[in-house]
Amino acid sequence: REDEDGETCSTSTSETNETNASRETRFRVKHLEWLASDPVLHNQWKQKRPMGGDGSCSANELQNENATRNRSLAPDETFSLILGSDVCYEDPLPRALAATICKKLANPGLAWLVLPVRDWPDEPGFTVIDKLVESLKTYDPELQITVEKAPDLRDEEYEGGTFVRHALGMVSVWVRRGAP
Repeated sequence: REDEDGETCSTSTSETNETNASRETRFRVKHLEWLASDPVLHNQWKQKRPMGGDGSCSANELQNENATRNRSLAPDETFSLILGSDVCYEDPLPRALAATICKKLANPGLAWLVLPVRDWPDEPGFTVIDKLVESLKTYDPELQITVEKAPDLRDEEYEGGTFVRHALGMVSVWVRRGAP
């Protein structure tokens, strides 16, 4: 449903076994303009990726700017939990994703990214993951970052869909800020 500000949101009620208490949790979906998280990257890449390359999809530049402005998060808004799946490809996305996480992750906060390890022409798959980790450490040396092998999809999940099995599989990148 949409709330009064036009944001897509969902509410769910959950129960905890220990207290048998119920609380409402609100989930919101907003556009993350990754390249805008790093002004230097934004200026370097805006001509190379005129359609955005980071979630924006309008070929009309004015429409794209208006849509991005209307869908973007408030600059100072942070989140205690950030989830991302298959969100990091080639340059400049590792640096842009790192900038976004560093700006949007609350203290304390946790980001969990599940990423396929893709080989690119002239670049082995783990290079992109390494660039992401290096960029996270550059933006915030206090972050606790763990990269570990993630379970792959089951064979039947690859059948008839758009999923591609990558030879090096998937990794989970855990990013923690502050006390757990």
